[in-house]
Amino acid sequence: MRTVAELEERLARPSAGLIEDMGGLDGDPMILGAGAKLGPSLVRLALNAVRGERRVIAVSRFSEPGLADSLREAGATVVPADVADEPALAALPDAANVAFLILADLITPHRVVVDGREVEVEFVGGLLGQWAVWVRRAVELLDEARGARAGDDGAVRRLLTLDGHLTDANAAIFDVVHGFHGCIPGIHEVLRRQGLRAGRWCLDPAEDLSPGQLAEIDRIWAAYPWLRDDDFVAEGPSRWLS
Repeated sequence: MRTVAELEERLARPSAGLIEDMGGLDGDPMILGAGAKLGPSLVRLALNAVRGERRVIAVSRFSEPGLADSLREAGATVVPADVADEPALAALPDAANVAFLILADLITPHRVVVDGREVEVEFVGGLLGQWAVWVRRAVELLDEARGARAGDDGAVRRLLTLDGHLTDANAAIFDVVHGFHGCIPGIHEVLRRQGLRAGRWCLDPAEDLSPGQLAEIDRIWAAYPWLRDDDFVAEGPSRWLS
């Protein structure tokens, strides 16, 4: 693969097993957080797998300019909504099959081709962004994912509840709407607020948060205190820096 277009085409190419599985679904699939990370690729993958026999409903705040239109042109039923807002979730169309992103990847089996054979694999790690911020929570979420894969229904429910929250928070911190241009300053801003940095300066003195990004970080900071590990960080410097 030499271009982004080639990568996107490969990510959206369904296996025979996925086509069979999607063909056996009872009702339309809905993808929550369709505007984050691999969301658009997953929507296109689902569209190629259902082959026009069902709607694929893509739900997200769609803060990235043009993304909603491109998914609509691809054939998706696009529903702009904040997945962290309960009234907005209650107003979504009925769907028998709902997929959540980020955390759902950690508890969902995936089919891949290895040496010409289709095999089922699972993620045993993940949450790459959370190794930059809110690390203690990342460890706890991976523990929850292990429990969910082992059959803990309570862990599954907790992860699905947190999935939309984490997708929304990461979009603000890593600056999805501006193509991740404010990603490093966003990480530094979180670390600054936790007392681990004196400022959010970067190697390039001109590099800073994107327009509106600080307000978005303020918003998610207040909205999702349970995603933060402030107490753990506050207790740590005396040990870490000794």
